[in-house]
Amino acid sequence: MTQILIGYAGEDLHPFNLEDIKRGAVRDSGLFPELFKTKLPKLPAGALVSGVERKLGEQRLPLVDFDFPHHLPPSLVPRALEDSKEEQKTQVAIARTKLERGFLRPVFAHATSLSEGERHDFFQEIALRAHTDSIDNIILVGDDRALRMDQVFLEPLYGHFRNHSNAQVREIFEKGHKTPGKRVKEVDGAGLGILNSVYNYHLAAKDLKDRGVEFDEKQYMDTTLCLAPVIVGRLPLPEQGLIVKALGTPRTLREVTEHDMRQWAKGRIYTYDHFDKPVSEDFPSWTTIHALKRTLADDQTPAEKRAYAGIDKEKAREYLTHKHSPGAAMLAAAHALEFPKKGEVSSLRPKFIQTR
Repeated sequence: MTQILIGYAGEDLHPFNLEDIKRGAVRDSGLFPELFKTKLPKLPAGALVSGVERKLGEQRLPLVDFDFPHHLPPSLVPRALEDSKEEQKTQVAIARTKLERGFLRPVFAHATSLSEGERHDFFQEIALRAHTDSIDNIILVGDDRALRMDQVFLEPLYGHFRNHSNAQVREIFEKGHKTPGKRVKEVDGAGLGILNSVYNYHLAAKDLKDRGVEFDEKQYMDTTLCLAPVIVGRLPLPEQGLIVKALGTPRTLREVTEHDMRQWAKGRIYTYDHFDKPVSEDFPSWTTIHALKRTLADDQTPAEKRAYAGIDKEKAREYLTHKHSPGAAMLAAAHALEFPKKGEVSSLRPKFIQTR
């Protein structure tokens, strides 16, 4: 069962069970009265402040039963926006700062250079692109991920980074920091990419086994979301944001194969999805997160249809929306904030028409 932590940015997070959240546990808890003083507007919409399209897909999947159009900033504001440099020390701070740097700061900086009429048109164009009738209705979403593996891997896998020039890489050696925790992207970059990281993980695991060192082979990915309003006071969300964190369920890491190396040499882009295998009896033993996603894809190739024929689509959907932390976090947020259900308001949503 996926555990969810919910709270306001900068304050304590409170544990919930995802199934309980779906039954109204957040409202019933009485912990967040501000969220329910007023209803969400009829036409809420979302903007995931990220440059990673894969993350948007992971968040849209659990929203299929909700009427909540969700976008990346470039589809709303066709300008280059700065993403967070992630120098903050916590996942909550990283997720919150992404909203400021990636959307709020550039949008309002541009708005201040406009006349009152131009500013109104600018905000209204953003709203229409988001399929809502006011920029007030847009909920910004920051997303940060952390990978947890057995602490025994800190030295054999990352020890050579102790004197690395990047302080964010060195951060993994600080007391209490998870391995590699929120710095997975930084250590992968320092280690020359994901394929190299996965390969070195298995070398380290073999060495530990050969030396008789016991360790947990399971890994976990946590996802922290920060949901905040564009215009303060117009949504039942605090300015600092509502934090929804999903603690990942266990997965293991398959080894790098010669096929992977050949495909990589041809230019294929790999992510951890290609190597992470859910710990579940619901799927064949070779199943990866990538395989689950492609099982549900509308653009499957004939080869993929044959390869993934043994994966149950409904079980794949259940895993990606309830057990995979990015989907579980977004599903929890949708139920906690009581997004409108699919079909309730779709006929009211304005359609954006490019006029220039």
